[in-house]
Amino acid sequence: MSGVVIWDRLTGQEVQDIRGWQPLGRYIFVAGSRAIALNGRPAQKGQYLAASAAGWSLRDERLPIRLDGDFGRTPLPADVTVDAITAIAADVVGAMAIGSLDMVAEIPPILQDVDKRLAEQHLELEIGSDGRYLRAVCHDPVARLRPVHRLMPVSRSRRITPQTIVRLAAHSEDWARLRPDGVRPEKVLTPQREVDIDLYENRVTARLVEHLYHYIGRRLAEVTDIEVMYDDVRRLFDDAANRSWRSQGHLYKLLEALMEKEELRRAQVAERLKELRSLRASLASLLGSPIRSGVNRQAEVPSMLRVTNLFEDDERYRGVASLWRAWIVADAGIRSADQHFRYVQDWCGGFDAYTALLLIRAFDQLGLRPADDNAVPGPGDAEIVVYPYDETEVALRWEASRTFTVIRPDTGRVLLRVVSLPHALTREGSGKAVLGKLQALKESGVGAEAPTIVVYPGSREERAKLPTHVRLRAYEGPELCAPGSGGKIFPIPVSPLELDSVGRIARSLRWAIEDDRLGLYPVHVRCDRTEAAMIAAAAPWTQQVPHGVEVVVPPSPQEIAKARSLIVETRVDRAHLARVAFTAERLRRLWAELEEAARWTATLTRCPICAKPAPDPARAFHRRDDGTFRCACECKSVWETRRCHSCKKTYGVILLRTPGSAVTYHADGPPSSPELGGDGDFLDRLYGADLLAAPCWIRERVFICPHCGTCGEVSPTMQTSCGRCG
Repeated sequence: MSGVVIWDRLTGQEVQDIRGWQPLGRYIFVAGSRAIALNGRPAQKGQYLAASAAGWSLRDERLPIRLDGDFGRTPLPADVTVDAITAIAADVVGAMAIGSLDMVAEIPPILQDVDKRLAEQHLELEIGSDGRYLRAVCHDPVARLRPVHRLMPVSRSRRITPQTIVRLAAHSEDWARLRPDGVRPEKVLTPQREVDIDLYENRVTARLVEHLYHYIGRRLAEVTDIEVMYDDVRRLFDDAANRSWRSQGHLYKLLEALMEKEELRRAQVAERLKELRSLRASLASLLGSPIRSGVNRQAEVPSMLRVTNLFEDDERYRGVASLWRAWIVADAGIRSADQHFRYVQDWCGGFDAYTALLLIRAFDQLGLRPADDNAVPGPGDAEIVVYPYDETEVALRWEASRTFTVIRPDTGRVLLRVVSLPHALTREGSGKAVLGKLQALKESGVGAEAPTIVVYPGSREERAKLPTHVRLRAYEGPELCAPGSGGKIFPIPVSPLELDSVGRIARSLRWAIEDDRLGLYPVHVRCDRTEAAMIAAAAPWTQQVPHGVEVVVPPSPQEIAKARSLIVETRVDRAHLARVAFTAERLRRLWAELEEAARWTATLTRCPICAKPAPDPARAFHRRDDGTFRCACECKSVWETRRCHSCKKTYGVILLRTPGSAVTYHADGPPSSPELGGDGDFLDRLYGADLLAAPCWIRERVFICPHCGTCGEVSPTMQTSCGRCG
């Protein structure tokens, strides 16, 4: 029977059994031989394991049990993020349908409908006009008299009922004393009437106050995010001197649309914040009103209002009903089950398209241009986008599971996997809860062969509320390992309200490409011991190692010609040739491999920042005794490889600035010196995409190993008070 199977996008394999909490959109249904039902609906190819926040259930035809789980309390990001990314994704899909990669790369990955978001919403106008009715009902609600029985002293009692006699007979503690003909009571149950405001209309009013307060809070957060975005715009212009010239160019291009009427919009943002804070303050005063303490706030209040006399005849309650209906129209959370299912599915697909845009722009930011601008792949297409890079190529492929891979087309080797996870991992705010989610992702990715970045929606404000050790885990990268993190899963937050989202992806992409390039040093050429000794003697730019030779420095053309003369054109005794089977054909093949290794070593002098090759590779390349090297460029960039004292692996670093003189270190965060390292947001502001390894927090020229996350400043014999490694 044809059907679908559950595919884990994070690990890239089919799964059989999943339960409990799962990230929204981690699993997708792909074509297979099983039939699976999602929340009672037949699962379709291309659908995500994504439903309402309440939970999900799966029924597999091969299993007699039902699989159940949930996505947590807040799987979706703020409405402004969802709406902005969905709108951007629609533009991306349209440009891809036309088939132009240039059109895709021109789409800004930031919020564009700023004026629409800043405009006064209909519900806000309704609160301003009908708010007086809400305040009047909250402080003077309609009530009714309810008969009750209260235990009172006899002197205050005026009436008795049968309940009074029953109570008195059963409770001797209410007696004053016994008498021969009965008892003399001290307290009796007395019928009274009390004011009761727990009416349906008043419950609606109390619930409406809560709904409006939360709505204005969300609107205030949206406008505050826009204010922060414009603050970032101004900050980026003010800090332009700290950015590389290439990074400046990409930022200015990105900010071009936002800078139009920037001062006018900033004034508009300030005015809207003032109005929203005033509305929130007026609603906050109603949270302590008599109506909220006098009704049952746990009672269910359906979204559809019942027609009652009060809502029809009383002017104040008519205003409350009008506000309720306006809130129903404005609040995006009021949807049917089918509507919400489609909404979440569209959000997951839109976030995939948004991630594709970030990747395409990241390639563009690194200065890589596609070999064919018309190659615009979709999910599962056989076509890939090939980017020429320094006499070789890298390619971007969009998999059928809606994930992305950066590969070497000639060998098919995967350099980097990119998984778009549309779950707001940091929105919940609790450090313990966020750390648990991140740890679950790490553990599920154990055994991954290629580095995998997990792109998820997250804001800087959410990360700022987290403890330092959690914040470092919430924003990692192959070049930015958290201490003790381990594994090859790296969560990277992105947002249409943060201008550094493209730079974060570009930084990880740069690391994947450059680590593959620099990691091949020194290039090994296999040959036997006799051949290796002869080559090492004739070519001083090589060294003999077991099973061959290594090219350790790029030779000059003169050195290559001299070595060729000594190796190829020197006459060798025929008996010696026969003894070592060193034929002319074998000699030509060996020399071709040696020349290729020398050419590849020379490419290491190509600047990773400005992409210029060194005029004289032999002079630009400086080899160290520990098997690492150092190169410099005319653009003042310096790149080198270093060896980690913990895992013994080599890794590349880029040195863009000179060391700072005055350093003030804070134990709970990154240092104040602009030359040092810090968390991901700090590095965004300082370096952009121009990093291969994160700097140490307390030493200018010390770096953190991207393979094991160990800082070069840490050693078994020395303790550090650094806020990261401590």
